[in-house]
Amino acid sequence: MENPENTILKYRNRHMLKIDFQLDYKKWAIGLSTRYTSLMENVDDVFMQPIANTEILPGYGDYRNARMTGDLVFDCRLAYNFNNKYKLSILANNLLNKEYSNRPGNVMPPRTLLWQFSANF
Repeated sequence: MENPENTILKYRNRHMLKIDFQLDYKKWAIGLSTRYTSLMENVDDVFMQPIANTEILPGYGDYRNARMTGDLVFDCRLAYNFNNKYKLSILANNLLNKEYSNRPGNVMPPRTLLWQFSANF
């Protein structure tokens, strides 16, 4: 909730950690990345408490209170390099299908799988 004595800027996380590993072997590459963001400590009260019986984001207060530990999200990728010009990859974002929000009202996408073909000219 909003706290006038809080020195953290609104809608910012105090801590963020990103780690990325990649292993290349011959024409193959495999990678894993993770990111941790701590709880967003300072948000406007208007998102947490109704004003004049009107909620801007209904249920946001309960959603936030249930997720007080921050978010840990994993992504992975697998790629095959045909040659110096062409590469085929499969990417999995939000691998564990975690429900998380990076700011009030913006729930991030569930697990997504992407095929990617890259060509260099």
